[in-house]
Amino acid sequence: MTKIMINFDDVGFSQTYDIPPLDDIGSNYDDWKLKIFGLLRLRGLWGVVTGTDACPPEKAADPKDQPAVTAAFEKWQNKNLLAKADITLMLGKEPLRAVYHYELASEVWYHLENRYEKQYTLAELIHDIFRVTFVDRIPLEQQLDDMCDKVNRLRDLGHDLKDSLIAMVMIISLPESYSSLQRCLRMQDEKTLTTNFVIQQILAEEKFRLDATLLGHHHKGKKHTQVQNDSDTKRKKNLTCHYCKKKRDTSNPSVESSKRTIHIRNAPDRRKEITKISLLPGSKNFQLKKEQFFFF
Repeated sequence: MTKIMINFDDVGFSQTYDIPPLDDIGSNYDDWKLKIFGLLRLRGLWGVVTGTDACPPEKAADPKDQPAVTAAFEKWQNKNLLAKADITLMLGKEPLRAVYHYELASEVWYHLENRYEKQYTLAELIHDIFRVTFVDRIPLEQQLDDMCDKVNRLRDLGHDLKDSLIAMVMIISLPESYSSLQRCLRMQDEKTLTTNFVIQQILAEEKFRLDATLLGHHHKGKKHTQVQNDSDTKRKKNLTCHYCKKKRDTSNPSVESSKRTIHIRNAPDRRKEITKISLLPGSKNFQLKKEQFFFF
């Protein structure tokens, strides 16, 4: 993980960002590009990458203007170095090897874009948008974001779809488990049926189901604990005395102890004989007999 610290001198604080580097095969290129794009814009360097902030001339036509021209040129060169550093510091081993010989940040950026960005054809985009079916095992938010990304790519190719049409495609792409939500959304007026409204309703339904599932697991565990406690209580209530075979009073230990003493005194003659033997001072097995009596 690469850490980038940005100083905001105008407001007097700094911020550190953790951005994963672009891996060797470019599997995380889409996420990486979005994060670097935000970082460059935040630092005011995106124009250097796109070319809107063009490099000024190094020499002035009028010698009197040379100091100002030189200062502007050096300022742009410094911004180019910063932009290039922000990009290359977040590259893995293989992507870095491919761009190390470029001097301009714009050259580095467009080389990576041509190498790792997937180029969708018009047919592929239309197929992925209109033939997709969402699944339950993947979060719906992730699947909706993927559809919106393909719609934006289609718009970049010059094919702008109507917002209500995209909203309806999202509705019919829902899995079968969301059939009740599908019926409710289909009844909405076309003016209300926007992509933002549909996404909001779908995510709210998904969150409701997730919360209900978690709550169900909580009550199931609580019920199991209650059943176990009830079983233990029932078992304790059914305990009987070893001597008189009557039910024991487990609610009051002191009363139970006094009853046990009385039961011992009223025990059969064989137990009394053992008591007398164990209490004889001259008995060789005095301690042993005493233990046998109390654990009999």
